[in-house]
Amino acid sequence: MKLVRDLIPAIIEASGGVCEWRYVNSREELFSMLEEKMVEETGEFLDAVDHDHAVMEAGDMLEVLRALLQFRGISIEDAEQARIEKYNSRGGFSGGVVLKKS
Repeated sequence: MKLVRDLIPAIIEASGGVCEWRYVNSREELFSMLEEKMVEETGEFLDAVDHDHAVMEAGDMLEVLRALLQFRGISIEDAEQARIEKYNSRGGFSGGVVLKKS
């Protein structure tokens, strides 16, 4: 049992398939399943062997992040502003800096 995109059951059934599905039972279950989905999608992104596949998995990660933000009442704009503020005050991660000891 795993969280899937909202239209997946209809897509399966429209193609002649059969599936069994349900809605989550609580906010806690939804959050837990979103956490699991983010781990899954991040792993798929990291394992992607070509650019196109990586782009598709990045899109999945963004969709899960959007749902997690919505769950927490955070707008994508507020998250982006926080990212910019941290970038401006602390930098990003692309430079490859590794802290050996603090």
